[in-house]
Amino acid sequence: MKKIILLLFLPVLLTSCAVKSYTPIIESSFCYDVKYIMGDFCFNCNVKKEEERITLTVNDTLAEGLIISYDGQNVEFKKDELSYIISGEKLDKSNPSILLSDVFEYVKTNAQECVQKIENGFKYTGVISLGEFELYQNSDNEFYLITIPNANIRIELIKVDV
Repeated sequence: MKKIILLLFLPVLLTSCAVKSYTPIIESSFCYDVKYIMGDFCFNCNVKKEEERITLTVNDTLAEGLIISYDGQNVEFKKDELSYIISGEKLDKSNPSILLSDVFEYVKTNAQECVQKIENGFKYTGVISLGEFELYQNSDNEFYLITIPNANIRIELIKVDV
């Protein structure tokens, strides 16, 4: 009799111990208004991701109108009539376009391993060249915050409909 009761409850025990898998949506293309904070320095910009390319347009400070674009290899700087392309390997990894690309590429590649369900959405954690990062996504699958504590960087994101 005890064996029968145990066998009846075994499936319940096994399913209650199963690891839940969260599958938030990570879009390959999106657009956000961003507040980029690095220590005491702060600027606002628009960030557009299209497949592997991140394009950032600065909206204030003396760099207003500067466009920084990163395709995973090269960074292009554009301002008015001027344009300059340089290898991403030669630039500091705190360059906003490289940093954002690194975070989103890490999450895209490791989503299932680095995601955790939180109260209002999801939290991704990982390590990029600047150190550990946290990326937060709400329950509507919109990203809203990236932090990189070791580099004193905080990036606030607000989704923009294109």
